[in-house]
This record gives sequence, C-alpha cells and structure tokens, in this order.
Amino acid sequence: MKTSLVRFFAAVIVFVAGCVLFQQYINQHAAEDLQLRTGYALLGFITACVVGFHLFLVSGNDGKPTAFVRKFLLVATLKFFIYIIAIVLFFFLANENPRALIAHFLLYYVGFTAIEVFFLYREMK
Repeated sequence: MKTSLVRFFAAVIVFVAGCVLFQQYINQHAAEDLQLRTGYALLGFITACVVGFHLFLVSGNDGKPTAFVRKFLLVATLKFFIYIIAIVLFFFLANENPRALIAHFLLYYVGFTAIEVFFLYREMK
C-alpha cells in the first residue's frame, strides 16, 4: 500500500475517533435537542463513502489529468445524490431533532472533505 494511502487512512481514523468522542460527549452532556443517537450510523455511512470514493479517485489515472477530472466529477455527482438520499432517510427513519442531524452531518462532511481534499492535492502533485 502506498504511503499516501496509509497517511490518508491514519487521518481518517484519527478524525473518526475524534468524532466518536464528540458524539459520546454530546449524547451524555448536551441538551436533549442537540443529542443525536443515530450519529454513529451517520458517521459510519459517511466514513465508508469517503474512503470508497477516495480509493476510486486515486486508482489508475495513468498520469492523465482528464481521467482524474472525469472521475472527480463523477464522484462529486454521486456524493451529492447519495448524501441527499441518506439525509432524507435519516429524517424519516430517526425520530430525532432534524437540526441536530443537519449539524452533525455538516460537521462530518466538512471534516472529511478537508481531509480528502488535502490528500488528493498531495497525491496529484
């Protein structure tokens, strides 16, 4: 496995551990309307999507920038639709505060996007 992938997985593991600790703290100490019991499932889903899409993006571009751009646009479109469907399903299946769901989703999304962009930029240099 390439060193960049090992570093990517290490960063993802550290971020997920931080999110799990954050989730535990929120569920134990925050007000009831900020708690999200399904936050672990949301975190697992987003983690699986990010890792899968990242592996797809870094696989076999053969040094062709157009191949990477096509893959990146495909991944961006798929992420949009998959995340929208996931949020709608979480809204309907979880009887929890929708504002807490959106806040947790945005926190996870921004964190994972920062990690992914950082490592993709380093990979493409």
